[in-house]
Amino acid sequence: MLHLLDVLTGDDFEAVNTAGLIVDPDSGAVPAGAASIWHPAVGATWQWQLDGAIDTSVNAGVYDLDLFDTPAPP
Repeated sequence: MLHLLDVLTGDDFEAVNTAGLIVDPDSGAVPAGAASIWHPAVGATWQWQLDGAIDTSVNAGVYDLDLFDTPAPP
């Protein structure tokens, strides 16, 4: 299954600076006010889509879309 990822290149990813979220490098704590950030439930089902029209036929609780290459629905 991992070989399905062979088609990905560095251009398929985007670096995100999360330094502002670090309270302590040795802790899983989040800054005050971050509690309002949405977190998916443990065991949630996901649809991870990198491009093309949004495929809503997948029965998933969370859709993770590349907003640069996935067009908005009509």
